[in-house]
Amino acid sequence: MAISTVLKVTCVILICMVAAAPHAAAGLTCSYVVEKVIGCVSYVQGRGSTPPWGSPCCRGIRQLRYILRTRSDRRTSCYCLKTLSRGVSGVNYGAVGKLLGACGVTLPFRIGPHVNCNKIG
Repeated sequence: MAISTVLKVTCVILICMVAAAPHAAAGLTCSYVVEKVIGCVSYVQGRGSTPPWGSPCCRGIRQLRYILRTRSDRRTSCYCLKTLSRGVSGVNYGAVGKLLGACGVTLPFRIGPHVNCNKIG
């Protein structure tokens, strides 16, 4: 079971890298984005309690938010998280919103499989 999840996440990382490659002009990569949020996957799948503010999950999200300074970075991050959300089964998008609140973070876009990343300014 754990190997199946690891394999799925690995595949999603590869898909993210390919999908966002044209959008990564500013240097932000999907592998960096995924690295920052990977510790949150079990929570948004409903397999864990809300991570505390100081957890690796929250630290990663805050680090990611800190670097989203340009439109290109925000769009690249959006594409990566959109692809990740499509590739990980059982994502509860309500839990995603609660997670961001628990970590004290707001993002300049929603996380979900149907977000239009081209509209992000």
